[in-house]
Amino acid sequence: MFNISIILCTYNSSDFIQPVLAGIAQQKTSNELELIVVDNNSTDQTAERVYEIWNNLGNPFVMTIISEPKQGQLHARKAGVLKARYPILCFCDDDNILPMNYLNEGLLIFANHENVGVLGGLGIPIFETKKPEWFDKFSLYYAVGEQFDRDGDITNKKGWVYGAASIYKTEILQRIMKKGGFICFGRTGQNQSSGDDIELCYRMILEGAKIFYASNLKFFHRISGKKLNLDYLIRLKIAGSLNSFLLDGLAYQAGARQGWYNKRYKRSWIFRAARTITNLKIFLKEKEIPLKFKIQIYVLRIIAILRLNRNYDKSFFK
Repeated sequence: MFNISIILCTYNSSDFIQPVLAGIAQQKTSNELELIVVDNNSTDQTAERVYEIWNNLGNPFVMTIISEPKQGQLHARKAGVLKARYPILCFCDDDNILPMNYLNEGLLIFANHENVGVLGGLGIPIFETKKPEWFDKFSLYYAVGEQFDRDGDITNKKGWVYGAASIYKTEILQRIMKKGGFICFGRTGQNQSSGDDIELCYRMILEGAKIFYASNLKFFHRISGKKLNLDYLIRLKIAGSLNSFLLDGLAYQAGARQGWYNKRYKRSWIFRAARTITNLKIFLKEKEIPLKFKIQIYVLRIIAILRLNRNYDKSFFK
């Protein structure tokens, strides 16, 4: 079995980091563990609070805190990945709570499937406030809920899992991080840019790894009240919509979502623009989102693909 590095990237989480650390500390496994906490330019003494809590938990295994002053999820994760010592690593976000057998069950999947490079589980939301009626329809934007309709290898069907509580082969991911050249850099403060989780999975596929999903691998994901409003959801949808164009070419290169780009014309910005324009009916069907915001998302998507134009076509070639 493999030893595992847990990477906890955090930003101003001193008030809610305790249950996250408690979940990590309680992991039941005979394998060696290390915890790497990446303080992503916090201003609320998060690092000091982490030291205090870890000491109160009895210092169950080695914990290291490093600083990454450049804000952004990908920058923080890169710093943690390059510091990792063990062959398997887990991204535990600062709002994730891992059940005591989470890592052990994940390691069993790696042991039984030689080619798996990325493993995603099933996030179960913990709401700070009342769950909105629209939440279940858009749960994937919050990295919770079912990721696919079946377990196992989803490399060629979907090609990615959300980053929360995901488990990776360290050597391959370190190689990717050192290469750089990323398209998406993740969320930074109020900027809800997304797609970095998806991009990492596509790049893992290009390195020969398989993407696996296990619905029995459950973890808890705290959803703060400030994220449970339409304004936040709309920002997530806008960011996700715009980055989806940027990642189409990489998805094709990786062989993910097979059948989407099988015809040459489907890899053309003109076709993608026309398809986006004709999708107006789909946007209008989302009753949960006010009309003015639907139009905003719709227009921004059209502008984005028009700006990319031939660069979109070029992205399909290495």
